[in-house]
Amino acid sequence: MKYCKQVIAVTLLSFAGSLLFAQKNAEEEAVKKVIEQETSSYFEANYPKWANTWAHDSVCYVIRSGPGGYDADMGWSKINEEYKSYMQIAQPMNQSQYASYAKKYDYNFYITGNAAIVTFKEAKGVLETRTLVKDNSAWKITGMTIVDVPFYKAKDAFNNIKAFEGKWKLDLTGIKAD
Repeated sequence: MKYCKQVIAVTLLSFAGSLLFAQKNAEEEAVKKVIEQETSSYFEANYPKWANTWAHDSVCYVIRSGPGGYDADMGWSKINEEYKSYMQIAQPMNQSQYASYAKKYDYNFYITGNAAIVTFKEAKGVLETRTLVKDNSAWKITGMTIVDVPFYKAKDAFNNIKAFEGKWKLDLTGIKAD
């Protein structure tokens, strides 16, 4: 009888663990779907669909950073104003045109209750973070951070090459320092 109770206990624990794992995976997939929907609707210049992926709240933010500078929009009203006016004049792209941006990988999730933080890479190594909240059982984005690491690396390489400008001479026997 003691052995039977242990088997039942282990079976119930295994079943509970499986349910928790399945729930975690389902939440991660739901969050991914919202992130992917945000990206595709942005490049399709579909403002209503894009806006539907966002929580319309004063805590929302978008921060973009690259070697050419940075931009920060704080609050839904500012984000709404900027992105709505952009999408009214933007030329929609088809899926093949924005395919590299649709490629997201190296996802990392932190989901607790009705909040999620997700980090991932997009395209050729652009680092991105999304914060989301669950609103009426639907995940909505509250924050977006984009750091264009590949362009920073390219700029660093260019600046390193540029630093040697004028310090080298090319002659027929090879390269010599001044």
